[in-house]
Amino acid sequence: MQLHYCVPAELVLDRDRAPAVLDMLQGAGVGKIWLQGYFFGHLDSSMARLTDARAVLEQRGFQVGIISMPVGHPGNSLDPDDPTLDLRVPAHWRYRVDRYGSTVYHCADIEERMLQDNVQAMERFKEAGFTDVFLDDDFRMGNHGPEVAGCFCDACIAAFNAEYDRTETRESLGAAVARRDRGKLIADWTDYICEKVTRMAKALALPGMNLGIMVMHRGDDRHGIRVADWKPFVRHLRVGEAHFGDRDFDPPRGKASEIAGMQIHAALMSPAELYSETTGFPPRALSAANWVCKAKLAVALGIPNIFLMGGTWLIAQDYWQVLAKALPGLREVEGLVGDLSHARVAPVHVALGRGDFELPWWALRAGIPARPATASDVGDDGEILLVLGATRLGPEWSDRLRRYRRVLLDGTAAVGNEGIIRDMRGAPPSRPLERPSRTLVALRDKAAPARRERALAAGLRQELRDAGIAAPFFDRGMDIFLAWIRDKQMAVACNLRAERNEGNIVHGGGSLEVELSALEMVVVDLEGPRPAIVARA
Repeated sequence: MQLHYCVPAELVLDRDRAPAVLDMLQGAGVGKIWLQGYFFGHLDSSMARLTDARAVLEQRGFQVGIISMPVGHPGNSLDPDDPTLDLRVPAHWRYRVDRYGSTVYHCADIEERMLQDNVQAMERFKEAGFTDVFLDDDFRMGNHGPEVAGCFCDACIAAFNAEYDRTETRESLGAAVARRDRGKLIADWTDYICEKVTRMAKALALPGMNLGIMVMHRGDDRHGIRVADWKPFVRHLRVGEAHFGDRDFDPPRGKASEIAGMQIHAALMSPAELYSETTGFPPRALSAANWVCKAKLAVALGIPNIFLMGGTWLIAQDYWQVLAKALPGLREVEGLVGDLSHARVAPVHVALGRGDFELPWWALRAGIPARPATASDVGDDGEILLVLGATRLGPEWSDRLRRYRRVLLDGTAAVGNEGIIRDMRGAPPSRPLERPSRTLVALRDKAAPARRERALAAGLRQELRDAGIAAPFFDRGMDIFLAWIRDKQMAVACNLRAERNEGNIVHGGGSLEVELSALEMVVVDLEGPRPAIVARA
């Protein structure tokens, strides 16, 4: 496990501030520092200052890389408390235009002039002896959300029409996007925006350079992000997280959403070297305890590089002190369960249909080894498929369904998928976990979602028993995430509550009552006659 952080060269070269700051980072276990490089079309510091800062850091024992923001970023994502930051892109670049025809300020369109400038910046880094460059998650063609994005400027639409032999306008494309069309037009447009981003990634992957790309939370081809196309020439990939403040991250549902996003990306990114996005934004929006909790979840998922991030300000000393206190436990956990070279096995899959973005992730909070899966997922660990909420299984699931022993649906999904699974030849037995009544499910969901989720979890646990699934799981308790490392005969249980929690884990013929303090992570040894806790963090 290696810890990473990003700082400006000017801080490293500040003789008054730097010694204390670097001592603080080393004391918290940070081993690699990424200097702020090419932001919004200009160097954050001169190349001479960047190389001087590298020399200072290497003398202190740090590894050094460059982090760049090649496309721009929505809003002031660097430091909202600093109004002096220049977030304009160069005058000879084009701003991105949304489907309404409005300029997306701070964000550039990927076109020839900006591409040439970014390649020249990479060449300068290479000439200066830098070998590792990470691109921030602005490396995309759209902002966070479920909608198909892209640049809808006149030049982009004209280029799209020429390449795909079409006669579309901004209005016709925008209308197809608005109605969530999944036909050939949107498929072609999605290919077009993905090809633009992939072309840039390939151009920036200079020989002798290790290129890294950070991926936005739930970023996919809707945003021009097609990770499978990047992997041949991108060495480092960071899974995208969100929930940067306590308001979003405190609720166990928020943590489950974050876990799901990391799992989706980790499945797509292998075998690249993976990094977490352990981010708080803006300053102090995320408590130190929750900041460290993000690192715990990454360790539980087997992600070996913990990228501790915020904006461009320096994360305060008390955060690093909390991390330093937690670090021995994190290292002990990783030493026991390993990284992703030891697979996290999840026999329960939550179906992600085309266009799905956020789903009810209660299965990830029920202490059951579960993860999201798409129809194209190549993983072979799934035995039970959960279909939840608004998910609709399209024909792309026909072949995939045969791999499962059972398909289980909540009431909403059962109503929406009436007859679909039955009509797929070779599909396994399916049944609802609750009565498939539109009215009843809507009332339950509105009036008592927690009670409904507990009932659904109880139904899933019974299905695991009935099907004889040979996996550890909590047969009692909620708001506990469980990762199963089968080849090590161990599991990691993470308390998703900021308060004491408890449950009962079962495996084989044995069981164990587990008590967890706020946001605690434990390692459970499954090899003996009954489970046993062997580490806490």
